[in-house]
Amino acid sequence: MSEPRVRVLVVHMAPLEQLGGAELSLQHHVRHAPAEVAVEVIQPHQKADLTRFDAVVLGNLRPPGGVGENRECEFAEQWLWRLGQYDGFVHHIEYDAHPCGHRDARCVECPLIRKRACDCSPRIPEAFERLFNRCDAVQFVSPGQQQVINAIIRVTCEQVVIATPIDLTPFQNRIPWHERRKEALIVGDAIRVADTAETLATAHGYRPVRFPYLSIPYAKMPDLLNEYQAVVVDPVMYHSNPRIVVEAMACGCKVLTGPRVGTMSWDDPIKAVLEANERFWSFLLSRISVIGCGI
Repeated sequence: MSEPRVRVLVVHMAPLEQLGGAELSLQHHVRHAPAEVAVEVIQPHQKADLTRFDAVVLGNLRPPGGVGENRECEFAEQWLWRLGQYDGFVHHIEYDAHPCGHRDARCVECPLIRKRACDCSPRIPEAFERLFNRCDAVQFVSPGQQQVINAIIRVTCEQVVIATPIDLTPFQNRIPWHERRKEALIVGDAIRVADTAETLATAHGYRPVRFPYLSIPYAKMPDLLNEYQAVVVDPVMYHSNPRIVVEAMACGCKVLTGPRVGTMSWDDPIKAVLEANERFWSFLLSRISVIGCGI
């Protein structure tokens, strides 16, 4: 077997085996990398010789909330320093709203995408703004998310919008509509389910049914979705590109969303996720070749 021509380092807060949207997306990119690409994955606290890599892809560097500003800025500041002398391509994928002090973009009105005054300390937004602008490119996972993050911080590097990749093969419309429960499935924790979620379901004639966030094994989601006529996605946070929207659409569910769902800013959400992996690697490899040519 020939040696890979391109080496990519992925840096992400959680192990990719962990169940979560960002982890599933990065897993997909790693497993479906082009043949000429070798990918290594580390967590932000781990060391790596960056000179071995043609590109560094930064995923989430902010730990789960509630650990205090010092901890929540720690890896953003650390990787800003570690990338100081690195001359390869640096690409950041923003999956959430990490530049927001509260990490939920509560200060941005939707659907107007208008920034309000808020009580955030400037430290977290400033730390992530510096990190973003050290990168050669920042990727957003929906057009709406791009607008929201640009309302919070000033991003001066190249920006690209590529959806999160999803293998929709298991997500098929298998159960006829009239055989399903006339109920609306609501999945999420407190930040992913607004108080208006149940009202949204009942307003469309569905009885709301809740499942705790991450309580269903991912492999069982297609069967679960096929049991219901509708799914409600109405988060408190700005949810950049929740996978369940596209997965539910593919399973034939009626999807009811609030104004803070980035998936709905795509003209064709299903097309966007199906093209995502190819678009990601095409973009990355095109930029690596430019860096490699010294242009």
